Amino acid sequence: MKDNIVLIGLPGAGKSTLGVVLAKIANFRFLDCDLLIQQQKGKTLQTLIDELGAPGFLGVENEVLADIVAKRTIISTGGSAVYSAEAMEHLRSIGTVVHLKVSYDEMVRRLGDLDERGVVLRDGKVADLKTLYDERMPLYERYADITLDVTDAQFRETAIELKGIMEGQGLLEMPLSPRVGEMYRHWRDEDLTFNMERQISFDMLDCNKHMKAAEALRLFGDAANADFADIAYTHQQMVEEGYYFIITRASCHLLRQPREEGRVTVRTWPHTVKGMQITRNFDVVDVNGETIMQCESFYLIIDAKAGRPIRISNFPMMEMYSIDREVHVEPRQRIKLTDDMAEVARVRPRFSDLDANGHVTNTHYPTFAYDFLPASVRDRSWSDFQIEFAAEMHLDDDVVLHMNDAEAAVNAGEWVKVVGAQEDGTTNFGCLFKFE
Repeated sequence: MKDNIVLIGLPGAGKSTLGVVLAKIANFRFLDCDLLIQQQKGKTLQTLIDELGAPGFLGVENEVLADIVAKRTIISTGGSAVYSAEAMEHLRSIGTVVHLKVSYDEMVRRLGDLDERGVVLRDGKVADLKTLYDERMPLYERYADITLDVTDAQFRETAIELKGIMEGQGLLEMPLSPRVGEMYRHWRDEDLTFNMERQISFDMLDCNKHMKAAEALRLFGDAANADFADIAYTHQQMVEEGYYFIITRASCHLLRQPREEGRVTVRTWPHTVKGMQITRNFDVVDVNGETIMQCESFYLIIDAKAGRPIRISNFPMMEMYSIDREVHVEPRQRIKLTDDMAEVARVRPRFSDLDANGHVTNTHYPTFAYDFLPASVRDRSWSDFQIEFAAEMHLDDDVVLHMNDAEAAVNAGEWVKVVGAQEDGTTNFGCLFKFE
């Protein structure tokens, strides 16, 4: 299977820079052929050219490139790789060849000092850039499966465009979900809305074949994480840089139940970016394009060293963007203990409730609440669900669950409310449910 991406183009086209970005957002390995040659021969490219001459260097380049064995790798070639027919045929056999095209004037502007770059022509001349341009362009066109004009493009935008092209052709299909087989593909619309196609597995539904509130929350969380990893950084990379996201509240609206083992597409986008808060929206559609579920969630970026949220404008890893498209969910409400609520249970988190951050996974909170609803209520399908996270729960915390009269609330078409709080008055979370 041709599961590599091979970048070709003139010196200065950005093959190495764009290749690194593309490898990051596609979760591929990255291989720089110029560095590979230097590592294998123990000398810089310019030293090899000086010692062997242009024909000798091209022979070395052909030898090294023709022996490359790679899988799921972005391969950045040197600009002269197209002189080596054997190497190019080998690279075409293991990958899709993408020509990063730049104009002659842009190439001249970008190249700078040629003495240290290791730029060669077939006959060894290095100074005649017009000849280099005219000689190589037909070769790039001959070997390219895809051509992208990057003369005026930004590397990250070009990488996203190329990734979208590859996904459209089925060349970059890959599972991002930790549950094998549940994600089929993902792509990004022109406005940067992220789309994640998933399968609804049987364990995401309860014994009545109703979508679990916890699994809906997990579905949205997976999409948000995949979106940010696709365009910027993974959770691990964020942590290494000293930052992480936390969800503070969410409001979900279920229009109808998803079908077990059916495919859905989760669409997500940042809706507002203001102060310290990011509002992210979600839309879940079935195979017919009909909306079955929507969600609005609220996030903060935490500076791990300082232990507090930062203003979004101060986030150094990327500039956040927003898309002005609403979803239809119930207005967000504050969820607090009130006089009409009574203690219904006590919950003590177990080891299996914890995640890699050392506290209870946020998708477990609605499960704590749902488990103690009256049977006559939990057997019904929820239509709306809200959750508010107030304080982290840790191993062996003793949390008291308080609930209003659930059956009366359902009969009146009002919210069923569950709040988890500790004896000292610290509120950990609150949940609201409406039922059909």
